[in-house]
Amino acid sequence: MFTFNLINESNAHAILSWRYEPLYDLYNYSEQEANLLQHILHPQNTFYSIVDENGELVAYG
Repeated sequence: MFTFNLINESNAHAILSWRYEPLYDLYNYSEQEANLLQHILHPQNTFYSIVDENGELVAYG
């Protein structure tokens, strides 16, 4: 079971630090994209964090 919540700052920081192996490394955020934090957190953009039954952040959307 998964729970969707409006994203908070802690989860946004975690998401921006996620790193993927090639072929998916195009989804890695660079240092220059750190300004995305404000974009992700802005309520008008309605990003959600998705957590599993253990409260572990597993995705966002």
